[in-house]
Amino acid sequence: IQAVLSRNLSKDIKIGISFFLGGIYDFGIDTETTINPNFNLDKVRTFMNYYVNTRETENVWFALIDDNIPDDTFSRCDNRHPMLIAKPSSRQSDLKKNTFVRIASTTRGFDGVLEILASYLKSIENLSLDDIKEMQKNVMIHLSSYELVNKIVDKEYDFLKKYFEEG
Repeated sequence: IQAVLSRNLSKDIKIGISFFLGGIYDFGIDTETTINPNFNLDKVRTFMNYYVNTRETENVWFALIDDNIPDDTFSRCDNRHPMLIAKPSSRQSDLKKNTFVRIASTTRGFDGVLEILASYLKSIENLSLDDIKEMQKNVMIHLSSYELVNKIVDKEYDFLKKYFEEG
C-alpha cells in the first residue's frame, strides 16, 4: 500500500510511518526503531506528539486513520489544521456518528480508507481553508457517558446546552 501511495504523492506528504507498541517502523527507509515497551499505548497521543504538536513538522492537513480510534479524538486536537478522523471497517451503528471531520465506513481495510478519503474530499471540494476550519470548529462530537459526566462536573454549561440543542 505504502509503495503505491508514495509514488503518486508529492514529497511533502509523509506516509509510511507506522507506530506499534514499543516503537516505530518507517517503511520509507525500511527501519524499525525500538523506543520503550509502553510506547504507543495511547495511539492518538503518540501521533499528536510526533506530528501535530511539533515544530519540526509543518502540517497543513492530517488524517488519523484507525479501525479503533476513539470517537472523542477530535476533541483532543486544536483547530489549527484541517483534519479527518477516519474509521474504516466500522460497524453499521458507527455510521450514524459521522460528522464533517469524523467519517466511518463499513468497508474493510484499505478500500474503506479510500472510500472515506473520497467522501471527505468531495465534502471540502468547494471550500476555502478558512471555511473548512470554521466548519471543523463547529462540529459537535458524540460524547461517551464518561465525557458527558466530566462536562457536567466541569460546569461546561454553554457546551452542554449547544450539545443537546444540536442533538
